[in-house]
Amino acid sequence: LFAAGTIDASTTIDYMYPYESGLMLCTQQHGSIFYSLRRQSLYSPSQKGYPIEPLNERINCLMADSHDNLWIGTADQGCRAWYHDRNRFTTNPIRSHSMSHTSVEALPADSHDRIWIGTLNQGLMMFDPNTMQEMEVDMSELFGDPQLIRSAVMALHCDSKGDLWVLAGTDRVARCRYDARKGIFTDRFHVHGYRRFHRRSGIYG
Repeated sequence: LFAAGTIDASTTIDYMYPYESGLMLCTQQHGSIFYSLRRQSLYSPSQKGYPIEPLNERINCLMADSHDNLWIGTADQGCRAWYHDRNRFTTNPIRSHSMSHTSVEALPADSHDRIWIGTLNQGLMMFDPNTMQEMEVDMSELFGDPQLIRSAVMALHCDSKGDLWVLAGTDRVARCRYDARKGIFTDRFHVHGYRRFHRRSGIYG
């Protein structure tokens, strides 16, 4: 990366994600940069080798769905989606007004293509791009705590068993499973105060 230019030892990379035979890098100093593994080169949003249209918003997280559409969680403008087959963006495909000016911190998809969206100030949401269904999750019910109606969701993980893991704040972790037919969460389990997580440490399993 150093040899490719732009990035040096002083550059802070907050996030990276594999995309289009390369890496999308989100840096504090230079915004988003694309690194092409094939060409061994770095591309800024203004250069031809950058794989999507430039964004003015700061990128917090990225996720490519099963159709190779790239979902982008921004720092204060909700979600954007780059549709691979149309080669263009849609602005906030999720119609909920609460998503229009919020920071998206986590953005995984489960095995049913449902997209789970963790936000800094609007809690947890679910969007199904196949049915266009949107749902705001009642965090107080999920964690069994009435004070967590819209707690900050700092990390999410969809595991291979179909469970959703949720990090609320810095020290509350819940594991649950969503029953789409009944529209409820089952097999709920949560832990409070086990350890404190950094906002970028994530949940992995």
